[in-house]
Amino acid sequence: MMPSFLSVSPFFLEPSPPLRIFHVIVESLDVETPRRRCYIKIFYVITLLLLLSAPTPYFIPRVEPRGGFPYWPVPGLIIHFMFVFQIFPSIWTIFLIRKKESRASALTQNKFEVALGCSPCWLGRSHYK
Repeated sequence: MMPSFLSVSPFFLEPSPPLRIFHVIVESLDVETPRRRCYIKIFYVITLLLLLSAPTPYFIPRVEPRGGFPYWPVPGLIIHFMFVFQIFPSIWTIFLIRKKESRASALTQNKFEVALGCSPCWLGRSHYK
């Protein structure tokens, strides 16, 4: 059970970093719509369900010696869903920033570029003009 909590702890110390960043970007860019607000709530519910599934065998069913490590966690089905789930808010955040950036002044465009290049949660995207 301990490997499950160790694997899930970085993901949930802050509620899903890509989801939290998406929520902050939606709020700060003033692009919140009822549909996006609904998706944010759905994403937070999915995050809570993933957290509740951590102690189950569907998250990390067992540990075994592998590659010189005596306790290597074997991933279950839900841990794969957790990693895939992080991609959607990240891509949507990049899309929202790019959309808002196209209508911004040159100084604001540079700020958006730095924000995209410096954020480790946005799939390692780094693009400077």
